[in-house]
Amino acid sequence: MTGGLRPASIVMSPARAGAAVPNAMSFSRAAMREMVRGRWRIEKLKFDLDNEGRGEILYRLVAGDWVFHFFLVSTKLPEELKTDRNFAQSWDAMGVLCQGEWTAAREAYLRREVPKQRAGYADYDTLIYARGNRSGRLFEHVVESLAAGRQPDARLIAPVGYILRTTAFIGNGQLGTRPFAGYEPDHPLRRPYHAQFCSAFMLREYVFDLVDHLARSRNPNAQRLAPEYRRYLGLGNAAATGLVAYVTNHPHWMHQWCLMYERTLAQAKHCPLTPRDRVSRRFGELLDKALQYFMESARPSDGVFAAEDALVADLAKLRATFDEFQRSGTIDGRTITTPWVALTEWAEQNVHPEALEVFNSIVIELHPDLVDAAADSFQADEHFELQPEMTVAALRALLRAQYDWALAPEYHEDPPSYFWYRTTNAPRDVRRGFRGLAGEFEAETPLDTVQQTQRLWSCLEVADATTPIADIVCARPDLRHIVARVQSLAGLDYAELRANWASSTFSPFAPIRFALSFFGLEKFVAVPPKSVRGTFMQGAPIAEDVERGIDGNWPFPLMPSVQTTREQNVAPTLTLYTMDGDPHAVANESSSLVIAPRELARMAQTALQGHGAALGVAEAASDLVMFAQACGRSAVASLLQHCSDGLVAHGTGTRVTYRGETHSIFDARGGSALIAAPAALDVACVQAHASDDGIGATLVVNAIGASLLGELAMRCAERGAVGVMMWHEDTPDASSGFAAAGPGNDGPWYVEASLPAAVALHAALRADAGAVRAMLEKARSAAGLRETLATVDSGASVGNSFLIVCIKPHAANASTSIFEALAGSRTAASDHLWSSADLRRQRDAWLRRGVVLSKSEFDGLTQAGTALLVPAAEEHRVLWAGMDPLKVF
Repeated sequence: MTGGLRPASIVMSPARAGAAVPNAMSFSRAAMREMVRGRWRIEKLKFDLDNEGRGEILYRLVAGDWVFHFFLVSTKLPEELKTDRNFAQSWDAMGVLCQGEWTAAREAYLRREVPKQRAGYADYDTLIYARGNRSGRLFEHVVESLAAGRQPDARLIAPVGYILRTTAFIGNGQLGTRPFAGYEPDHPLRRPYHAQFCSAFMLREYVFDLVDHLARSRNPNAQRLAPEYRRYLGLGNAAATGLVAYVTNHPHWMHQWCLMYERTLAQAKHCPLTPRDRVSRRFGELLDKALQYFMESARPSDGVFAAEDALVADLAKLRATFDEFQRSGTIDGRTITTPWVALTEWAEQNVHPEALEVFNSIVIELHPDLVDAAADSFQADEHFELQPEMTVAALRALLRAQYDWALAPEYHEDPPSYFWYRTTNAPRDVRRGFRGLAGEFEAETPLDTVQQTQRLWSCLEVADATTPIADIVCARPDLRHIVARVQSLAGLDYAELRANWASSTFSPFAPIRFALSFFGLEKFVAVPPKSVRGTFMQGAPIAEDVERGIDGNWPFPLMPSVQTTREQNVAPTLTLYTMDGDPHAVANESSSLVIAPRELARMAQTALQGHGAALGVAEAASDLVMFAQACGRSAVASLLQHCSDGLVAHGTGTRVTYRGETHSIFDARGGSALIAAPAALDVACVQAHASDDGIGATLVVNAIGASLLGELAMRCAERGAVGVMMWHEDTPDASSGFAAAGPGNDGPWYVEASLPAAVALHAALRADAGAVRAMLEKARSAAGLRETLATVDSGASVGNSFLIVCIKPHAANASTSIFEALAGSRTAASDHLWSSADLRRQRDAWLRRGVVLSKSEFDGLTQAGTALLVPAAEEHRVLWAGMDPLKVF
């Protein structure tokens, strides 16, 4: 890295990750800043709770012309039934943040689905599921204090910071929610995790209303929780190994988030500073506030993270050094020209890494203009894309440049001690089992990055340097994921946390804290063996502050000092609430549901991998399923049939029967076309890249379900080439079809047609004069497959097969002409004929409105995905002496 940025060897080290702290750029801070600037208005539309706090609440959030609702089901669970685990089946508070207007029918539907939690399914305009439990330590203390006519004891609250604890805020396509990518361009919650923290803000408002209500239920003269306490109290949160998987599953985000933080920090440290200017005075004030905050928060050491008393001692040393700078302009007696840089160098040598990170967070706090400038720079395209034409020599060099750390001796543990898995009783929860006890459960995951990197290096070491990577992944599909990962992350120095997730020495606390610091967690406590607890949004503004445009008391909120005994009316102010229709409406049952495109692909990937596909192949094939389903084909039903018939595992036996300079022939041996498709595309693209004519083709025979592969043509177009895909399925109706795609000025165009439309479209192409006809005929001839294509054109039976033809960019100068010729051929309607603009609108529509599935298809996908999970009854087989899986990593 250049420009004063810290190197990845520091930023992505477990030591630094375990010392990370929140800052002004953290998502909780950023989300509240935007809500305050927008002066969001919070209205209570419904507050129907009994004396134990059981019932329902409905809030409305108004942000300019945008309207949201937060619907919450409030219960009271026995303490023995409470757990912080993400897969818990019930909570004291279960809410959803929804976009748009409210109706009785919508309320009835969500009233039924929300209490189901992981078994529920929201409507597509639901953005977030939020859940929380009353704190066993402080909740009752706060209620009793208010009921007795006094404010709670701030000294009890300070080390904890919350009275409601939460876990994951579920969204981005899970449980039927709309994905982040489907938010409108001007959506007020469009930035990463702003929707989650809007939901957190509403949970926080709820618990304040709840303690007021419960106190008043016990004593009509109870006090209301004072605004100073409301601002001081945050939300508790607990996270475990799910965030370990998160860090590895989102390397593009990790890089982008780190890059923006490091870039902003570097810019801030090069801003001018003099000993007695405004910025110096403000730094001293914030450092003093931090010292008091950590003293007030002091608690026994957890033995993992720096203890507060040690942190206070280091911050005091930093304060003394800064005092010297303010007095004399020197540090350790040396005159300095770049004070922030000099202070950083001093801190790196003299204080704990966490104290250094607190220092860094204060420096960023002093420059809100830099923070604002980075606000829209936290998004990243997370797509992994294989580059099949890259040579072995080039990939070796890339591995050495980017992953030399994973090849170092200290990262080798042969064989690895552990593997990561999921189980049927907690499908979203990742756990670690011991290798070698039940090998059939040791499926490849992204958490195997270090082991996969080492296996890839071993393969590349003995391969010919000029061999294209397509040949490697064709022969070794188990390497496809790591190859695509390495290639896609080239130049993204902060993408990988430098940890061996499968090692016997691995500890989960650092990566969990690393992720939580971006979200904005404070008061980190490691809870062995694998959890981290803390507090969100302590010091954040409250509803009346937000509407008035006033931000909170952060960073480093200090204990409130409120001396009041006056009676305060705690009953929530209710706005008259009316709904169209019957307020007691019952939700209608439906035979279909709407799913986010990426969630559909994720479920398809799990099913494919569970039935025998390698991770990288499953990743590539799942996108084909999603695209085909979105285009109206019965892709999910076909996938489920492939799984139940054993075609996925059978497809892994695909072999190359002919390999020429311009075309190849694969035999899928009666397996799923989905499994053969990624390698077929790779080889065709490599042959196009290498051939003089710029054309390559792969014919795959004996492949079941080739009609699902239209997106292969699109992938050629996304690589800047023209793609032509033809298929024939030996079914009773002799289904055949055609797909083509090519690059346009505004993105790819796409055409797809089934017979008989495909026949007419082919004829139009052959009849077209000039470059279009010449290009297509050249492709057909170069592939040496004229007779096969002619047979497909006529609809005659040639068995289950497909052909993918790729034409290099320099040979694809007729791309626009091809589309115009297809668009002009209206003798038979195509299934899809989308210009670049049409396709872009269609993709946006899939994200905004979702993809329709029948409930039986959704249930089938869910069931098919269990093949990748360790059955709960078998989980003891991957653990020593029946150890509790929640106690192992």
